[in-house]
Amino acid sequence: MGITYAFSFIVTFLFILKLSNEVCGECSIPMVLRGSWFSWENGRQTETELNANEMHRNSDRGFFCENIREDFLVNYTLVFNHPADGCYHCVKFLVRTVNVLEKIETGCVSLRSGVEPTVENVCANLNPDQQLSTLFSQNYVPVNCRSSLEGVWQFAYQNRFRFTGECNHPEAQIRSCQQAGSQFLISNQKFNITYKACSGMTGTFDGAWYDAELSSYQAERQEG
Repeated sequence: MGITYAFSFIVTFLFILKLSNEVCGECSIPMVLRGSWFSWENGRQTETELNANEMHRNSDRGFFCENIREDFLVNYTLVFNHPADGCYHCVKFLVRTVNVLEKIETGCVSLRSGVEPTVENVCANLNPDQQLSTLFSQNYVPVNCRSSLEGVWQFAYQNRFRFTGECNHPEAQIRSCQQAGSQFLISNQKFNITYKACSGMTGTFDGAWYDAELSSYQAERQEG
């Protein structure tokens, strides 16, 4: 029995290790990353296009995929060659849903002559603690809430740039999929978010976001 358990553990460990370190030599950008994405980066609107082999960002075109690493089937680290600036760029994409990605990246990385543009070499100085950029699909796919977020949820929120602590109001809620008998209809692809202000905390606010046409929003409240 002990030998059986040990063998099972080793096989499981090797399988997990394979998932977390799979490197594809020939770079083909995964389908889940491909498409047109909107984000707000460095104070400006940004449109990112990803196809099978390239990335385009606004008018800055021609980021060619050179190497890729896949982690646990949801995180992808890619090395792009950008001939326009003579650099390599490392971009790590975190798949949150089919409609939302997050990413971190390096700036321009120059390699010494003879050094291969692999994930290990180009991404060595990728800072995992940097601010994440959030990308929203411009060709979103509706998702049935019943498989992910259903019911009424109370939440707390923080804004580290405007106040310390946590705003935890009992009426701050997410409500989703509340129409009974609508298993596959569009009503099960909507949800309503209600924020509530917390007394004595500058930068907290009341508000609600709801859209019957399933548009994506990125909102920021500025004071002063």
